[in-house]
Amino acid sequence: MRKSTLIMAAILLAVSLNNTVFAGLDKVEEKANRGATNMVAFWLEVPYQLVEAFKKNPATGLPVGLGLGVVMIPARLGSGVIDLVTCPAPLPGVGYGPMFEPAINPWIE
Repeated sequence: MRKSTLIMAAILLAVSLNNTVFAGLDKVEEKANRGATNMVAFWLEVPYQLVEAFKKNPATGLPVGLGLGVVMIPARLGSGVIDLVTCPAPLPGVGYGPMFEPAINPWIE
C-alpha cells in the first residue's frame, strides 16, 4: 500500500511538472552561452573599440579606442565569468539579461 502510494504521488508530480517548469531553461542556456563567449573572446574588445573610435574621430581614434578597449577587457571577462557561474539563477536587477550592452562583442554576433 505504501509503495503504490509513493509511486502514484511520483507520477502525479511528474505529470504536474509540465513545460511551465522548463520554460526558463532557454534563458539559462542563453546566459551560459553569453558568459562562455565573453570569457573566450574578451580580447576582441581592443580591436573593436579601436575601429569604432577611428570611425567616430580619426584624429583621436588610437588613444580613445585603446583606452576603451583596455577598460572593457576586464568588464567583458568579468561579466562572462559571472554569467557562466550564475547561469542557473537570475541576478538582482538584470535577471537573466546582460549586465551591459552590447551583451556580446558585435564582431562575434
